[in-house]
Amino acid sequence: MNRFFSILVFALIFTIAGTQEAEADYPSSVPVKSIFSIDTGFASDGSNGYGYGVFIKSSSYIGDGPLYYGFGSIFGEFISKKENFFETGFFFGYYHLIGDTGLDLDLCLDVIATGGRIEQATNLYRAEAPALHPGISIGFPLMSNFDTALTFAPVIRPYDAATGNWDFSRSYLNVSLALRFKSYMDAVKLPWNKTSIIKKGESK
Repeated sequence: MNRFFSILVFALIFTIAGTQEAEADYPSSVPVKSIFSIDTGFASDGSNGYGYGVFIKSSSYIGDGPLYYGFGSIFGEFISKKENFFETGFFFGYYHLIGDTGLDLDLCLDVIATGGRIEQATNLYRAEAPALHPGISIGFPLMSNFDTALTFAPVIRPYDAATGNWDFSRSYLNVSLALRFKSYMDAVKLPWNKTSIIKKGESK
């Protein structure tokens, strides 16, 4: 009985693999879009903490649609408090051109998984709780592969890991100007066992 089930499993595996290979006999063009951006601007915690923040993110689009995902890192300094901070997380978002205006709308939600602050006087590191980093950007065309954007993006952290209190005392706001590099290309999708590269204008 065990041998029968083993043969059945192997048969299913080879059948699925053969079907996928048959579907991929011919190369197809797959759109590949990505954006690398650097946001630099003002950071404030709403009380006596203010300084600057830099948000670096690299995003990849899902097919040829408006949805994207990627990883990003925030770092900066609360100058008034003499604290450095950094955050790292995973984000997903929506990018859409606004009619024929040349402007674009970018909505992003960054889930910050890890980060913390360092007191400059003592070099004491304080870990922070996870947070949400939603952002809205209005983009302006600059050059063919570059544009700029005005971004409003608060870091919402409802829990203070040091005190154990549920409050927003460790939250802060970023208002920044972004420089974005956009890459658009068509990649050739080949069957998994094909190792040659088909160039434009060639046939196989």
